[in-house]
Amino acid sequence: MRLFNFVKRALKKLFKLFFKTKFEKIFDKRFDGLSNEELKFCILEQYKQWHGVYPNLENPKSFNEKLTWEKLYYHNPLMTICADKVKSRDYFLSKVNEGYKYLVKQYGIYDSPDEIDFLKLPNSFVLKSNWGSGCQFVVKDKSNFNIKKAKKEMKGWMQKERNHYFASFETGYKDIIPKIICEEFLQFQYKLEFFCFNGTPKFFWIVFNDKTKEVQANFYKLNWEKMPIENHYPNFDKNVEKPICYEIILDNAKKMCEDFPFVRCDFYVTKNSYRFSEMTFFHWGGLQSFKPAKWDYIIGDMMILPPKNNMLGKIIN
Repeated sequence: MRLFNFVKRALKKLFKLFFKTKFEKIFDKRFDGLSNEELKFCILEQYKQWHGVYPNLENPKSFNEKLTWEKLYYHNPLMTICADKVKSRDYFLSKVNEGYKYLVKQYGIYDSPDEIDFLKLPNSFVLKSNWGSGCQFVVKDKSNFNIKKAKKEMKGWMQKERNHYFASFETGYKDIIPKIICEEFLQFQYKLEFFCFNGTPKFFWIVFNDKTKEVQANFYKLNWEKMPIENHYPNFDKNVEKPICYEIILDNAKKMCEDFPFVRCDFYVTKNSYRFSEMTFFHWGGLQSFKPAKWDYIIGDMMILPPKNNMLGKIIN
């Protein structure tokens, strides 16, 4: 039986090797560079794989269609700065008065994991990549942390293959220079993330247990009224009181989003304050459906697209 299963797996691998689909063949070339036609083909095929239909790029209506349109036709160089988890902090400081008070403390920024002096780090900390998604170690007790194994994995973070652009072609990530960030282990209650369109926050979601198996999220209007939407994460039932710093965070989001057709401005809410987290330009890469489906179009109506190939990022209302 074991031999049969081994042969079965081997034959399956051989079949996939010699009988790849057109999408798989072109997608495999992405690290060496794609033509405009090949890039468009991959983006359209990815969308269909997730949504079951091709996006309408001639007249995009839904939120996910408009995000997909941006992958091809909107290349604002500011996105490279703001998608970078190192440089986005400088952008936050340029927009928010005394913003340094609301940054997560950093212990170091490294070009290689071999540069990290673990003896000098506190007992708890977080290590993460500045250009990837899911590249993170949350270390609560350094004595139980396998440094040798972690270094090997972090070296992989620095490779081109881990640049998040090459997962779903989200412009902004492509030209980021890879770094490893070490920062404090922050005790936060939840994440508060504003969905901002053409310089105006429209609504937000609260995310509990971020980056864990227990993650849950609810959507809210700016007046804290719950919205009947589910998007990838399941909803939660508990009531969440508005934090005393809510209006300040909302004002920060207004300042940070003014240069983009869409950006999600993310913050950590702590017991008595908040911290800036990151800026996200392609919510789920435009690849996750909304429940009910009508919300994809309701949200899409909030977003006005700029002209094609708008390199300066100027918003035209």
